Amino acid sequence: MTVTGGLRQLVDALANPVVVAMLVVVVSMSFRAARRPAISRYLLVCAALVGYLASIPLVGDALLRPLERQYSPLRQTPTPAQYVVVLGSGYTPHDEIPITAALDSDGLARVVEGVRLARLTVGP
Repeated sequence: MTVTGGLRQLVDALANPVVVAMLVVVVSMSFRAARRPAISRYLLVCAALVGYLASIPLVGDALLRPLERQYSPLRQTPTPAQYVVVLGSGYTPHDEIPITAALDSDGLARVVEGVRLARLTVGP
């Protein structure tokens, strides 16, 4: 592994709020072991707050809003494209039901929009 590869993995891990919350819990436990209970409690509350805020849609929507303002949805016919890429979502395979029924609602909406864009942009 190269130094830049390791650094990238570290940055990727630290960008995950769950990892950050767990690191704060570990630091909190070290303060508890050092007999500093007030700091330990404060850090545990911070870890719980980070975990909670990272899990509610209100925060996610607030973080996405600037990007959604900057990049508006396609309202007119876009320029021709060779491919349309649909990003992943939740999927639970089941043998007895079709693939579209196994997708979650976000994934199904993405696939439908991908098909719509493909019909508009991809040539025959």
